[in-house]
This record gives sequence, C-alpha cells and structure tokens, in this order.
Amino acid sequence: MKKQKAEEFSNYVNEKLKDSNFKRRYEEEGEKLELALKVHALRKGMGWTQTELAKRMKTTQQAISRLERGIVSNCRLQTLMKLASATGTFLKLEFIGEKPRKAA
Repeated sequence: MKKQKAEEFSNYVNEKLKDSNFKRRYEEEGEKLELALKVHALRKGMGWTQTELAKRMKTTQQAISRLERGIVSNCRLQTLMKLASATGTFLKLEFIGEKPRKAA
C-alpha cells in the first residue's frame, strides 16, 4: 500500500513539474533543503547542539533551527561565512552547468 501511494505521489509531482513556475519553485525548495541538510550534518559532525553552534555564530538557537529546517527565504552569504568560521571550515560556492537561455 505504501509503495502504491509513493508511486501515485511521484506521478503527481512529475505531472506538476511540467508547469515551469511549479518546477522553478520546486527546484528552489530543493536547494534550500540541500543547504539545510548540509548545515545539520556539519553541526552533528562537530558533536554540537544547535545552542552550541548558535553561541559560536553569535546568533540564536531558533535561527539555527530555521536554517536546518530549510526555513530561510534568502540565506545571506554572511551567515554562511559565519557558519564556516564557527566550525573551522571553508565555504565553497560553485556554479554548475548552464541554465538554458531564453531566445531574445
């Protein structure tokens, strides 16, 4: 039964992805989730609680929680730099591939 529901959901999403606006928003949410998972894994790898990381970044535990849940409308570069500094890591940003250009 669960496999059937998962397949139905997958078909539903695939159908919705045909809409360019939905696809754009879906991809944006995926990027937020990817960042959230990376922040969570980094913190856990350090063996820190959200409160410990927040203190090191001079922010609140709630801000770390929002970041780890992907609840950020626009994460600032400064926040990511503070995260890297607090964890003793380096921040690496990449642009991968090319987006198709619209015809003029």
